[in-house]
Amino acid sequence: MPANKIVVHEKGGNILKGTTADFLPKRPLFHIAVGGIHSEEIKKIFMDNFKAIFFVKDFSGNSDYKEAKGFSDRPASGKKIRAMFKDGEIVSGHTEE
Repeated sequence: MPANKIVVHEKGGNILKGTTADFLPKRPLFHIAVGGIHSEEIKKIFMDNFKAIFFVKDFSGNSDYKEAKGFSDRPASGKKIRAMFKDGEIVSGHTEE
């Protein structure tokens, strides 16, 4: 299974960046190689201990990015979804069809 680049937001506010090759939503845990696939630090992430997981193309991000609150006016495929976390943060997006 190929490794996926991910960013994990833990419930306590900690953010981990790394890769995983064993994430499945219905499993109680998965592993992250912090810093990338060749990292020596492998952490177990229990589903109950993280807030969100994002699959990303790279870890550098975009400093010019302005987070949109809500849905854009441009057409998108999939269904519109909005998630509210227990801490009040709201994330909007679209599902894949």
